[in-house]
Amino acid sequence: MSGYRTGTPRIDPVGSGAGSPLRPGVRGVLLAALRLSVPFSAAPAAVAGEYRVFACSDGAGKPVPLADWVAEANFVAAETSDNCGTQGYFYTTLGASQLAVGWRTGLGLTLPDGLKATSLRTKRLARNDASISGDTNASPSYSLRYSSGARWYEAGVQEAESCVLGDGCAVVNWPGFPSTKPPEASYTFPGGTSFVGFSLACIQHGPPNGACQVGTSGRSHLRVDGIDLTVRDDAAPVVAGPAGGTITRAGARSGIETFTLPATDVGAGVYQAILAVDGVEVARVSPDASATCTGGAGLADTDLDFTRLQPCRRAVDVSLSVDTTKYANGPHQLRATLRDAAGNLGAPATLEAAFENRPGPTPAPGTPGGGAPNGTGGDVTSGTLGRKGERTKLIASYGSAPAIVGSLRDAAGKPIAGATIDLSEQLDVPGAAWTSVDSIFTDAAGNYRFKPKTTATRRIRFAYAPAAGSTTYRSQREVLVAVRAKMTIKAASAVVPRRGLISLSGGVKLDGLPEKGAWVEIQWLKGKAWKTIGTRRVDRRGGWVFRHRLTSLTNTAIRFRSRLRPASDVPSEQVSSRGVSVRVR
Repeated sequence: MSGYRTGTPRIDPVGSGAGSPLRPGVRGVLLAALRLSVPFSAAPAAVAGEYRVFACSDGAGKPVPLADWVAEANFVAAETSDNCGTQGYFYTTLGASQLAVGWRTGLGLTLPDGLKATSLRTKRLARNDASISGDTNASPSYSLRYSSGARWYEAGVQEAESCVLGDGCAVVNWPGFPSTKPPEASYTFPGGTSFVGFSLACIQHGPPNGACQVGTSGRSHLRVDGIDLTVRDDAAPVVAGPAGGTITRAGARSGIETFTLPATDVGAGVYQAILAVDGVEVARVSPDASATCTGGAGLADTDLDFTRLQPCRRAVDVSLSVDTTKYANGPHQLRATLRDAAGNLGAPATLEAAFENRPGPTPAPGTPGGGAPNGTGGDVTSGTLGRKGERTKLIASYGSAPAIVGSLRDAAGKPIAGATIDLSEQLDVPGAAWTSVDSIFTDAAGNYRFKPKTTATRRIRFAYAPAAGSTTYRSQREVLVAVRAKMTIKAASAVVPRRGLISLSGGVKLDGLPEKGAWVEIQWLKGKAWKTIGTRRVDRRGGWVFRHRLTSLTNTAIRFRSRLRPASDVPSEQVSSRGVSVRVR
């Protein structure tokens, strides 16, 4: 979230007046063919995602061990010091007393196949030229090198095809590279960049045969702090073979059903599998549990920030499950979507499956069968709950008081008055039990009305038995009361100074929060769209705190909100808080 400016945040290329969005989140479309053993269908896949890779230190200044970057030198006397994991910087020195033209040291990064660098930001680039003397035809020079395909480029020049270093790269000073108190440095690369490097080298700038003289009391050195590299991944993950699991068997499904999908990705690796039932997301599974694939771990708190170029495995087996007892008997659609570490979504794989379960636990036992008729005015033995058009789903805000209405009619359409309707409910989370909650009665027109609790998403079951006091029910009706949790957000201070600390807090009010807590996404308004900048797990009381230190900005107002991330064990619809604004001086 660093780099706020008035309007849209931008990265400014060094030596150029142009700019590009900080994290554009480019998305394209790719059609993918899925080979499955069950009747899955595939939709177009979103591709061309981006993610950030931190080295040395993250945006908050926490040291991050150096990974993937390699110390480079083409002479023995070069000296390097990797203090990234402890102090947050990499240091390299021209360590000989006299250096020939072309000698170089530095730090380089070669990107794996399928990945390209798009932009680079460093917390600090520092150099020291103290006590350097010698030939006027050569001097130490500092540069940012990068390659795209077979050509090498330099910051500040268009291209270089030959040079004295022997690697196809001419070394030129990074334009504007300061020698004292250097600020953050940023650069945007052209498409296809597969190598990035920082160099400190002796270069020729006069007649041949020059050399760089390096004093013992003040050697020329280069220090790099806090590398933040944005990487592009153009490919979406795909299902690589037949699906398996109990969900693929013939006939109706019941209880907990599972299915597996072999997944592959040619870029950043398979990060998540997302399961939706009837269009509603119910679970997100991380098939790769390795530390580098967790996303946001100690970094900028987003799920697209990592410490490795290829954070997740490129081939994994995904295992998903669905609790069919949470749904009404009958046909349902399951949809599995793969997501890679760059945010690319693969082609959704869908399956039509019939669920069939025995009725859940009923209210307290009565006298099965027999007994006095339950109601009057119609044929109680043919009484049926619900008519065409009556709701099966009701969406409500936390603490509101909506009503579920319905009617009881016999086979001829006559109302049954004065009948007892038994009610039970089930919290909308895996493994929740049905419990008895109440009994209500039909009026003279055979209608009934009930106000459910709206403190969490629940299923309400209405049950009618022809005999009074019986639990042998002839007709049952279920209504899903989908509740939006109450979300709050506030800022510790409405005004913060430049490079100040923004502190936000908030809460989630909802019954049935999982013991491990739910996830909240913190978002800021970028233009007309909300963008996630961090995530927090709420505590047992539903509270959360988020802090972020700004780095480079001008006077502007930033608007934030919190959003509840959907999950199968969180009984709430997706919901967002109202916005809160913070002004940066």
